Amino acid sequence: MRAYFASFSIVLRVGLTVCLLLALAATSAAKEGEKPSAGIGQRAGSKTDGADDESHLVGDWKGESIVVAKNTAAKDEVVVWHISKARGPGKLNVRADKIVNGKSITMGTLAFEYDKTQKTIVCKYKQGVWRLTVDADTLKGTLTLPDQTVLRQVSLEKSSPSKPPQD
Repeated sequence: MRAYFASFSIVLRVGLTVCLLLALAATSAAKEGEKPSAGIGQRAGSKTDGADDESHLVGDWKGESIVVAKNTAAKDEVVVWHISKARGPGKLNVRADKIVNGKSITMGTLAFEYDKTQKTIVCKYKQGVWRLTVDADTLKGTLTLPDQTVLRQVSLEKSSPSKPPQD
């Protein structure tokens, strides 16, 4: 029973932290006058589409988020990440959805930074560090907790934009 309550406590803390981060991000964006992130099927405005900047990351990415830590309430998930450019070079917003019974459920939005020399996107926040390596149309990486436990391994592929039907 004690393990159940410990697991429940972790899930509750993660949920509350995500809510707090979303509120802080919304407050910060409102103060800076940022426009909302691009939605599904929309492309955030960018001046270049070069491979050296983050614009090639903009779009929808689908894949798996697998729990690798032992004794956790976290579950394996099919996920979709919606990546849009944020204000400033190398800045990205990532809205993460999980797919449950065929329906998309938004888990939250986090601010990432793209390091073009390392070809990584990184988000450091209270719950840990997301670090993914960019390889063409693939993102692979981990969520590492503050105690250095790797909680999740994520593997995503960029979705192709849908093409209108041809006559």
